[in-house]
Amino acid sequence: MNIKLLLNLCIIISIIKLINTSQVIFNDQIGCIKTPCQWGTASNWIGGVLPKSGDNVIIDIGSKSVVVVDLNTIKDITFGSLEISSNINVINQNSVTGTISNVILNGNLNINCQFVGLSNVTGSGVIGFTYENVSNPSSSPYGTISSSNFKTLNIIGLVNVEISNSKIIEIIQSNLDGETQFAQQPTVSFFGENTIGSIQLVETGIYFKSGSILTLNGPDISNFGKKVNESNSSSSSSSSSSSSTPASSSSSSSNNNNNNINLDNQISIINTKINSVSSLSLLSTSKLLLKSSIINSNINGVGGSIALSGLNTIDGNLDISGTSLLIQSDHIQTNIEESLSIGPQTTLNTVGNGSPLITVSDNTILNGGLSIILNSEPTNNKKYTIIKSIGGLSGNFSSFSFQIKNEDVDTSLFSISTENGAYTLTYGVPDDSSTSTIILNYLLLLSLLLIPMFLI
Repeated sequence: MNIKLLLNLCIIISIIKLINTSQVIFNDQIGCIKTPCQWGTASNWIGGVLPKSGDNVIIDIGSKSVVVVDLNTIKDITFGSLEISSNINVINQNSVTGTISNVILNGNLNINCQFVGLSNVTGSGVIGFTYENVSNPSSSPYGTISSSNFKTLNIIGLVNVEISNSKIIEIIQSNLDGETQFAQQPTVSFFGENTIGSIQLVETGIYFKSGSILTLNGPDISNFGKKVNESNSSSSSSSSSSSSTPASSSSSSSNNNNNNINLDNQISIINTKINSVSSLSLLSTSKLLLKSSIINSNINGVGGSIALSGLNTIDGNLDISGTSLLIQSDHIQTNIEESLSIGPQTTLNTVGNGSPLITVSDNTILNGGLSIILNSEPTNNKKYTIIKSIGGLSGNFSSFSFQIKNEDVDTSLFSISTENGAYTLTYGVPDDSSTSTIILNYLLLLSLLLIPMFLI
């Protein structure tokens, strides 16, 4: 094959690519401000041709202009790219499921429907998930975001959102019309490896699916899981504005550099690694489940409860002197790399035979009440090591209670030891064989004393 023929083939291939991958531009000469324009009207596109798979689509008709598209129209289109610099509203009149991919977002993309997935979204724009008409909340109106990197996610109304392998600068959630409570609890779920800046959520369950890695690196994550009516005024005002303009951005995260998380709802952290956080604070209604996870921060408790299950590592201080602690299984261990302070109530559910339930690299302060739940009868001289604190123990539990499956067990036979930085419970019953031996030895000694008397 000569060089001339090879060059001709390359030219033909390039022409075919240009034919199959064209640039389709929305007409910026039509008015879409007072009345939104329709994506599906061919005359709204330059050249009068609707976008198809492989096209590079550009919608840049001004920041106040709106284009409406039904998901059914674009769900089967694989865009070469979809560049949005204006406002796009996606509706779903037929309740189909579809994914919008390869979006370059420098405007606003508002998803006002169910069952929409977004993939490979990049840019400095705003995504808004809004759903107003929930006939059956249990059917889980939802949206998914995967493999994306953009500025702002607004979640408005009863919408469940799953985020995977993405970077988002800020996530803001609000109820419709600025209300502060939902009839049912929506959820935000994280899966895979995500990096998030500021987070403000309203009455929301937050779930970290197995294998998640969440890195929080924004200037303000103090509203993570916090109710709007308990947030500062700037956060509340940003929530109200976002509810009136579904895909508007917010700057609620500009005033706080504490890098703290306030948990005030039901939070489940399962098989997850959380990075770059100064502290997690449990507020009055917090319910934190920590299972088989790594938390690279301090955890502070001023209320609520924390439940530990599985093998956990807390790379910081665990100060839950105002929070109830539940340890749920004997097959667990929590490693605390710094200090531990506990109270007002610690409950150990099914204490077992393994290594210490909690190991502490620094000191431990005990406080409040301790409840022990045993599902099997303890054997004689059985030891239960609750805490092993390398830096030593101080304080003590002010009260004890036991729940034992066998009601015949005498709980008064439990003794406490705090030697060598270990808080250990030992169950002890006098050994009958040992008692008999003592009696026999006593009788033998007495007989040896009496024999000389009879010999005289």
